[in-house]
Amino acid sequence: MEVFFYINLGITLTDELSWSSHVRWIYNRTNSTLGFLRRILRRCLAKLKETVYIMLVRFTLEYAAAVWDPHLARDCDLLEKIQRRSARFVKGDHRTTSSVMQMLHDLGWRDLSVSE
Repeated sequence: MEVFFYINLGITLTDELSWSSHVRWIYNRTNSTLGFLRRILRRCLAKLKETVYIMLVRFTLEYAAAVWDPHLARDCDLLEKIQRRSARFVKGDHRTTSSVMQMLHDLGWRDLSVSE
């Protein structure tokens, strides 16, 4: 079965009416942006890293969230994975023994699934 998709205003529409392709597109885009930020801001202060994360990564993760509101656990987990990696980047703590949930709490970042 061939799947057709169309990107309009940054939202991926498919003939299956599934948001998974849009979520994967957002994941790939934000993952690439985060990788770039990690390379260029390696030695910067945490506050600067957080500001840049919010402006470039978080904004993209939340774009059109009211429209698609991912209801599949795998889609939500994929987007939350970017946020967890970003928390490690901002805090500068990449140890496997560190608690990412504590980092998110310390930074005051809410889950992407929580609407304001």
